[in-house]
Amino acid sequence: MGGAWRSVLSFAPPMTVSVSPSFASGVQTPSRPQNATITSNSVQATPTGGTPPYRYAWTVTEGDGYPTAPNNALTAFAAQLSSEEEAQGGATVTCTDAMGLTATGQCSYYLYNRSIK
Repeated sequence: MGGAWRSVLSFAPPMTVSVSPSFASGVQTPSRPQNATITSNSVQATPTGGTPPYRYAWTVTEGDGYPTAPNNALTAFAAQLSSEEEAQGGATVTCTDAMGLTATGQCSYYLYNRSIK
């Protein structure tokens, strides 16, 4: 009696990640000149393809500021700014699926401390 080899292959669809919105901004208007932590609106990373669950890693690639939730799909950007100071930059999210596949998405942000004197 001969045996037959059977091979079962599982293919994960190619993975991509989109970021929405692709631009985040935050402006704070304190009543007097002061240092303040300015935070942008949130951006959402949405992967397609790959194999859930997904892991996220946000990094600022240029400019000042930092992601407020660097390991979540949803984050915002923030910076400590003096009166009339601004920060702008770009960020990348790297999304890794359960099989180790990665995809990246990008966005940009602008933050401004508009003090009223």
